[in-house]
Amino acid sequence: MDAAAEDGPHTIEAFLHTAQQRGERAVTLARMVACAAFLAVHLPSRVGLLAVGDLKSWLIVTSLVVGLGFSVMALRWSRAGTVTPARLHLSVVVDALVVYVTLGSAVAWPHANYGGIIREHELVIVHLAVIASGIRLSVRGAQLGVGLHALGLAGCWWPTGSMSRGSPTRRRRWCSRRRSWSARRSWGAAWRCGRASW
Repeated sequence: MDAAAEDGPHTIEAFLHTAQQRGERAVTLARMVACAAFLAVHLPSRVGLLAVGDLKSWLIVTSLVVGLGFSVMALRWSRAGTVTPARLHLSVVVDALVVYVTLGSAVAWPHANYGGIIREHELVIVHLAVIASGIRLSVRGAQLGVGLHALGLAGCWWPTGSMSRGSPTRRRRWCSRRRSWSARRSWGAAWRCGRASW
């Protein structure tokens, strides 16, 4: 009886350790699929933009490549059962990096019908990233994820918060100014490379 009682805490720790490794593996596989899918969508249309130094394209593609590369390493760690708290927290940070580079690019370089970050369908990936923080079964990991996502959402919402509550005319003017600024940057990059983008 005493031996069983002594083994109890160790059994629980072993169970939680195994569950954390499986949770991280599930999150890693989901991140790999998401990054690969986004790369398949973005890369063909952004190869030319990458060549002329388009900042939005470089940010999006680089973040997806980082997410995919880190996922390969994290998958090896989870299979070997060597996902330490530090590696788990780093995985949470990589999730936030991929999510908010994508959303931040949508804010910095809005499309023609942009009406604020709250109206963007990409916002659903934030919910998935928050859920992933809980799947890892780490209290500190979940707290880190919530903090990063709160800061990321605030950063994405703040530039367009008042604009999204304004009139359609105000939104169109804001988006027009952002697109004009982006076009001038793209033209300048193309001119420096000796190519015409228009």
